[in-house]
Amino acid sequence: MCSKIRGIIGIFIQIYKGEIKEGEMVMRKFFMLVCFLIVATAIVLTGCGAKKAESSQAAIKQAETMATVEEKTNYLVGQAKAFYNSKDLQEAVNIAQYVIIKLNADSSAAKDILAKAQADLTKEMQKSAEELKKTFSSLGKK
Repeated sequence: MCSKIRGIIGIFIQIYKGEIKEGEMVMRKFFMLVCFLIVATAIVLTGCGAKKAESSQAAIKQAETMATVEEKTNYLVGQAKAFYNSKDLQEAVNIAQYVIIKLNADSSAAKDILAKAQADLTKEMQKSAEELKKTFSSLGKK
């Protein structure tokens, strides 16, 4: 079970064990509802899935232990998203390409991640090239 969920459940248990007066019952129910909605939203947004692997190669090695192509694809697409979201774009590209070439050429999720990561990498390279150009042009003026 995800550590985030365990922590929230622990808080709920502590709240539940406390003495409750009649007037506080409505407020307690409202508070519990709000907390539940916050937890549900957090789980949906961040997920409780597997942690990001150390590298694309480690993720691929882990996927190779899985039984079906679907499991491998789902795991690796999740890893590619995790790398993309952490701005580790080359690792996201590596995994997405692996999924498309070796597992599922029709994976729209892998294709989407690949396109986004490659576009972002291109932007980063263009920005670096412009900065390098400025540096060299400023050196020539001295």
